[in-house]
Amino acid sequence: MAPALTAAFLRADAELLLALSSDEALSAEERLAGSTATVALARPDRVVVAHVGDSRALLVRPSGAAVELTADHRPRSRSAAEKAEAARVRASGGWVADGRVLGVLAVSRALGDVEFKSGREQLLRTGEALGYWPAGAAAGRVFSADPVIAVPDVSEVGAVEPGAFLVLATDGLWDFCSSARAAAFLRDELKRNGRDAEAAARALVEHAVGRRLSDDNVAAVIVLL
Repeated sequence: MAPALTAAFLRADAELLLALSSDEALSAEERLAGSTATVALARPDRVVVAHVGDSRALLVRPSGAAVELTADHRPRSRSAAEKAEAARVRASGGWVADGRVLGVLAVSRALGDVEFKSGREQLLRTGEALGYWPAGAAAGRVFSADPVIAVPDVSEVGAVEPGAFLVLATDGLWDFCSSARAAAFLRDELKRNGRDAEAAARALVEHAVGRRLSDDNVAAVIVLL
């Protein structure tokens, strides 16, 4: 299934880049837009997850145990996955500064973000003028590959117990809320509201935004299994 999911992500990325470049109503800044993506396929015998970026998928078992099904694509050095992403960026000819690709982008895999893909040479030429990095930092740089890619990581777990649920949410949630904390919050909400997944997701988002714990985009989907 991984090859099919990879092909789907790459196709979506190509279509997004084409749409951004051809829509005359978009501003120059909007044409540089990008997005993380996390998708899940839940079947009776298994759950398959594919993702790029730092949105996250979480499996919460009936016991309350929280199992992270994704590893954030951030080029930092806090985990083996992050170190691997940073190494891939450097191998492409790019660099990592302050945990960001070329000191600019916080994620190392995404849909869109054309300047880190087909526009990467232009990025080198204009980045210094825009103050992305110090003068001379990009001199002589040659990319052998895209520093930001749309190839997803794919993971799967076997059949899960009745009563388990999935959480898919953007980084605006995870920046303030740990996986364990989100799992506990949602278990309480689902118990209180009679397992209304939509209401539980809304309560989690409102908890993040209403208390001003996150000023980033916050979106969440709960899938009862």
